[in-house]
Amino acid sequence: MNPLLRKSVLALAVVTTVAVPAVPVHAEPAPVVQADFTAAATITRDQVMARSQAWVNERVPYSMTSNHSSGWRKDCSGFVSMAWDLGKPGLSTVTLVNPNVSHPISKDELQPGDILIKGGPGTEGAAGHVRIFGGWLDTAKTRYWVHEQTPPHTMRSEYSWAATAAEYPPYRYNNIAGDIRKARAGINDVNGDGWGDLLTTAPNGEVFYYGNSINAMPTQPYGPRESVGEGFQNYTTVRAADLTGDGYAELIGVRTDGELFYWENNKNSNPDGRPYTFERPTGSGFNRFADITLADVTGDGYADLLGIEADGEVYLYPNNINSNGERKPFVTEGKLVGSGFGIYSKVRAADLTGDGYAELVAMTPSGDLFYYENNINSNGGVPYGGRKPTGGGFNRYSDFTLADVTGDGYADLTGWQPDGEVFYYPNNINTNADRRPFVTGGDPIGQGFHIYNRLI
Repeated sequence: MNPLLRKSVLALAVVTTVAVPAVPVHAEPAPVVQADFTAAATITRDQVMARSQAWVNERVPYSMTSNHSSGWRKDCSGFVSMAWDLGKPGLSTVTLVNPNVSHPISKDELQPGDILIKGGPGTEGAAGHVRIFGGWLDTAKTRYWVHEQTPPHTMRSEYSWAATAAEYPPYRYNNIAGDIRKARAGINDVNGDGWGDLLTTAPNGEVFYYGNSINAMPTQPYGPRESVGEGFQNYTTVRAADLTGDGYAELIGVRTDGELFYWENNKNSNPDGRPYTFERPTGSGFNRFADITLADVTGDGYADLLGIEADGEVYLYPNNINSNGERKPFVTEGKLVGSGFGIYSKVRAADLTGDGYAELVAMTPSGDLFYYENNINSNGGVPYGGRKPTGGGFNRYSDFTLADVTGDGYADLTGWQPDGEVFYYPNNINTNADRRPFVTGGDPIGQGFHIYNRLI
């Protein structure tokens, strides 16, 4: 019998910009028109979004008179110049639209890393402003989110297309390359649309898939269910994430004997649309781990594997699916990257900060939740250091998963109670001073899930 999803009020955290006061707030130095400006070296969309996210994380104070320690101005166009890696201290809203730097595009062409700019001649000082497009918030493309440098500090904001399109036309940097990775927070994204789906297994080994329809039904994002696999009763651990870098989630399973298997997602090539039909052996000895999680730890667009031993040691298996003839996604031996995790009952990983690198979320038996930011690039290849408390009372859940439910690039939390009720916690890491990723109380979004033995 299908679990029945019941309606509830889903409180999505919405970030809005600060109202513009009467005094100029986007004033910039008088621009020097650089008709002969040559754009810098090629940069990828992922690099642009990661660079802009770094200032969002830092909450760089807006200033029209000072520069950031990195050398770029701390105004809106200095921020874009930093994200696009242009010359320091940065161009202005006039010179950013120089044809040697950028060119106009249509709404339908917009991708993360492009800009929406009130720019060009006549936008000197407070008359101009520019925002970095982050993505659409709905499939109809009526609302979108951006990164922008605006008082009081760099932030993530959301806007209506109808209200802003005339004033902020889209432009693209001439030397930006590639499409944005869909795997950023796409744990459990079965159909590759950028929104995290829900996967479960029944005691008989059948796998069920609930497609994400949060834009059509915000109070009940999952349903109806669809059977997408069987035979999983022989696996002690089953996880989902994008192992191949194509934006579609694969599955891995660990048998009781420690053998690791994975299932490529072939939803688009199967006549019946079922994503998981063929298992592939990919390793052994994984029964040494008390817990396993998948996520993009290294920031390359491919999910890696983290194994947590009962004694609390954490091992990282980087994804190398493209570097071996058999297309096995993980190296033979893991790298020790942490210890002391034996105090937790569950450990999960996903991108909580929107920078393309997976953080850890760990729960103690008493229900306290902690998260570990990913600093793999600044800590000698070791991703996780100090922890931050992020809530209590989570022992009410038999299990929880992390996935980007809202499609904004930030992983949210879904908890599953023993009575089968499912709760959802939107990620609001950028809207509170202590940068806790989840709201205090979850919203009930489903019931009847007691018929399953696990969430994937």
